[in-house]
Amino acid sequence: MKNLFKILLPIIVIFTSINFAKAGGDSIFIAPTYQLRVTNYTYTPDAFEFDIYIKHTNPQETVFQLAGHQYFFEINPDLANGGTFTYKYVTNANGDTLSDLPFNMRPRNPSAAGNLLRLAANSLPGAGNGFYVDTAGLGTRVIRMRVGTTAGNFTANVPFHFFMRDTVTQGSFFTKVNAYTGLDNTVNTQISYRMFHIVDSSLTSINPVSTSSILPKEFALSQNYPNPFNPVTKIEYALPVSGNVNLRIYDITGREIMNLVNEVKPAGNYSADFNGADFASGVYFYRLDVTGEKEFKSVKRMVLIK
Repeated sequence: MKNLFKILLPIIVIFTSINFAKAGGDSIFIAPTYQLRVTNYTYTPDAFEFDIYIKHTNPQETVFQLAGHQYFFEINPDLANGGTFTYKYVTNANGDTLSDLPFNMRPRNPSAAGNLLRLAANSLPGAGNGFYVDTAGLGTRVIRMRVGTTAGNFTANVPFHFFMRDTVTQGSFFTKVNAYTGLDNTVNTQISYRMFHIVDSSLTSINPVSTSSILPKEFALSQNYPNPFNPVTKIEYALPVSGNVNLRIYDITGREIMNLVNEVKPAGNYSADFNGADFASGVYFYRLDVTGEKEFKSVKRMVLIK
């Protein structure tokens, strides 16, 4: 009996493996991987435009038929200049949206809720009818978008921070891409498999108005951005006069865990990045202390989510 089991065991393993591999369709399933990039941006004091591209990155292993997709971005709320953000498609002279996707697969109904920008495809083409994502260059252009404000112009002297929300800890409000993996199945490549989301790094320093010669009129400590964050967030502050600056991070018990800045700085606008990779999820506080000709103190709360 033992000898019979030893003979049958390899056959059982092989049969199980074949059935598992075929669970996603008629052939052995390997998940598609991709690179999602926000790029080709232009900005003025009253408008910011950008392209969303998706590129298939493992074509040697599998095809990539795009199914559902949604995109969420956060923009610095201080830019609204007292108005509300607007979010719409960029179109050509014929009024057509700028996209490489067939019309029925393009994202629909862009919306802005506060500083959260949403874009999603509201219909699926059906299994086996997904769009084959390009593998060359930047890939397939999903769409070109424009951000504005009802105030007419963005706030001057405010950095144009722009982030893609792409962590599953943010409920349903995160960027994700689905692909058809068989005749009747889809897979969320964001959650289950490898993915690569990029917002071109230079976006984090865009300022729609040149402010190199403008000095702040008062002290300020801005809310960190993004918040919640994982694992890096940016803290900005303004000095109307020079002074000795200390920017410290504290945990929920009030224990200092990091001193981000400890030096004399001239008047100006500054930012510092806090990396929470070595710390546990939870509530933290950051405190700005300025001493010198004038003094200033301010504390704000932030949340690290992993």
